[in-house]
Amino acid sequence: MREYRQNLTLRVHLQKLREESPLVPYQPSSPETTLISRYVGVLGPDPAGRQPFEVLGTWIQSIPSRIGSNKMLDLAVQFFVDSHATYRDDMHSKRKVARASKAKALKELQLAVMNTDNKVTYDILLATKLHYAAEALLGLDTMYYAIHAFGIAELLRSGAVAEVDDDHFWNLIDNTYVDDRASMAVMHVFIQCPYAVALIREAISNPEDTIALAIAMSYLEGLMQINVSQHVAELIETTVSVVPIPPSPDVADLMPDTLEFNSVQDFLLCTRSWMLQSLLYGLADTLYRYFPAEAALSLLPSPQQLRIIDVDSALCLQKSHRWADSVSKHIPLLTMRLHTPLQMAIAPWHRMTRDLTTQRSPSASPGTPSDVVTEVTRAKRMQAWIVNETNKIHKNWNVATVDEEILIEALEALSGEKMPDWLPTRVRFIPQEGEMALHMEFENRTGTYSTGRIDEPVYDFGVVASVTRNITQ
Repeated sequence: MREYRQNLTLRVHLQKLREESPLVPYQPSSPETTLISRYVGVLGPDPAGRQPFEVLGTWIQSIPSRIGSNKMLDLAVQFFVDSHATYRDDMHSKRKVARASKAKALKELQLAVMNTDNKVTYDILLATKLHYAAEALLGLDTMYYAIHAFGIAELLRSGAVAEVDDDHFWNLIDNTYVDDRASMAVMHVFIQCPYAVALIREAISNPEDTIALAIAMSYLEGLMQINVSQHVAELIETTVSVVPIPPSPDVADLMPDTLEFNSVQDFLLCTRSWMLQSLLYGLADTLYRYFPAEAALSLLPSPQQLRIIDVDSALCLQKSHRWADSVSKHIPLLTMRLHTPLQMAIAPWHRMTRDLTTQRSPSASPGTPSDVVTEVTRAKRMQAWIVNETNKIHKNWNVATVDEEILIEALEALSGEKMPDWLPTRVRFIPQEGEMALHMEFENRTGTYSTGRIDEPVYDFGVVASVTRNITQ
């Protein structure tokens, strides 16, 4: 009954938008040519391949040619450029302008989605992506951008997209789609990882259930036999170069060189593949720790092989940071995109520290006690460096910093360990009074759920998608 009232309230809100829309003439605050000029100014002078906004996809270059043809898209562009102005200089007057642009753009986008009759257009996807970027520029801490990402996925799931731009459509779907074989292999494995985590957690929770263990082991074996490293090897060989510049002076003795990439798109796919490898080897390590005998008889790589590739993936992510930071100083989008992969790079060093300090056999490295101390010291320095660098990214985007212990707990949960109490197990977007509120559910020790809510409601086109397609159920 409660959900029925929520949905009814939302439908009333949307119907009001529909009735008011014809009464409000389309009067953009900037003429078409001015809007194009402002948008091009946001992109800046960076050449293709080193354009920071390409983290969103190559479609960003096509927007100027589309301005003036669609009211909904023009308003989304205006919201985007006004948000960028606020990001560059967060004055009250500029934030007020951005909020006014958002209100107009959001209403038009809601109406467009409501009137699609499940026939999604390419312009709706572009506008939604622009809203996503605009909200991120206004503040990551609000999480408003997250519901746009959620909504894009739901719109794409609804069926075919009309009037697509073939040059950029697939890049819009997955903005790392640069090499067919490599990108598809990475995506194919990545989307199956959450299920692998759940299977491994289930096996750990029920150690006497041999069937649960067999399913988890077999599933992970299948993912690792795809051999992501082999699929991306040619891409890495042809687009990544090693330069004798350390990422920072304080770790020059540990990392005397760094990596450079031919383009932003190459950077995105390579770093995503290294993050995936770290995730996979973390899952395998969990099985070895809880079920050593069974894992030893499996098709999983040996602990020694796991460590080599695990550490190499972490190093590649760390060595990517300097190039990402160099691409655009005025808006650090690439470092923001590297943020999560870089945090994932803590896990291999944490696993090494844990194994060496406990001298677990057979994965503990052979050597004298002094060798072990040296390796542990190295791993701890690497962890500290990553925490420091990722927290710099947090500060650049006005997001609260996190400590190493919290990051490690989250990373262990990603490897199949028990979920910590502070980590939400479910996130839902629930319509409330014409808006969307982000609700986070936490599992209690009793197995029931408690609900938390972000202080401010999150509202955008996901409202329409959620209600009309019942995706919050």
